[in-house]
Amino acid sequence: MAKKKTTTKRFDFFSINYILKEKKSYDLKHLDNYFQSIYKSLQEGKDVKPIECYKQVFVGISKVEKIYIDEVVRNDYYWVINFSKVDTEKESSVANVTADINKGRQYYASGEDEGPVTDTVVLLNPFNSVVIIPTNRDGFGKNLLQKFLYKATKKRGAQISIIVDGSSLNKVNLMDNPKEVELRVAKIADVKRIKNPNTTAQNAQNLLLDAESDKVYIKLNSSTAFNGKLKKIIGGLQKLVGNEKIEASTLRVIGEHDDEPQIIDLVSERITFLDENIMLDSHGKLTVNNMFKSIERAYKGRRKELDLFEQTIRAIERRNE
Repeated sequence: MAKKKTTTKRFDFFSINYILKEKKSYDLKHLDNYFQSIYKSLQEGKDVKPIECYKQVFVGISKVEKIYIDEVVRNDYYWVINFSKVDTEKESSVANVTADINKGRQYYASGEDEGPVTDTVVLLNPFNSVVIIPTNRDGFGKNLLQKFLYKATKKRGAQISIIVDGSSLNKVNLMDNPKEVELRVAKIADVKRIKNPNTTAQNAQNLLLDAESDKVYIKLNSSTAFNGKLKKIIGGLQKLVGNEKIEASTLRVIGEHDDEPQIIDLVSERITFLDENIMLDSHGKLTVNNMFKSIERAYKGRRKELDLFEQTIRAIERRNE
């Protein structure tokens, strides 16, 4: 079988903040210090023990790099981290696809303290709160990252939410007459409770995650342009669809601008990056080192949008002072 020379990965962009006294804080010094200590330990050859995030699910760090955005000035930087997820409940096997799957299968990781390892490379910028995670539903997503950061630093209140293209949010804010907000997701629980105005975004998300059915459609109508509260409504729904286990197909704002119909979909216009040229090794395998290079390309490829996003969070910080 001919080996592929390259592969393709999509990267999702998130922002991490902490809720302190009902206000958002983008102060991530504790995370910066934590990754600095891990980086130093690995440089010195010390052991970095994995953390049990859930029952029989452990997460460790096997590689960390500190990348300066400007090598001359050397002020702002971001961390690129390889998280290794181990599930000791699962048994692993390797199969040769040129032969019968069962006959060619080899088993390993059968001990009670062993399990299959899934490596996921993540980028975190402690200065502008940006987190980049490759799309990988079987590996290490934002929920597991959030759990790991709490276990590692003991600081509560973390929120990791998707970053929407700033131009799309501006269009929503500038819409003359917003009339409807539509949300479609591929998970459903108690629809009446989800639609109840007293149900918070977090509770609605929990209801969806615990569901057995497969979709929900919520439509909000307003004859008063949502009384100027559209931004708050959108923020709550964005938290809902920010979970990688929730398959959100649309989050649309429908209305009029300059007397013309306007539809803005905030799910399709979230910030992502597609790298279609990630090198594979001589055996056709995707290595951690090449994922490090790819996720750096993702950050640089969306630098303009991320700089605009940083201006937004700086404005939020000034408002909260």
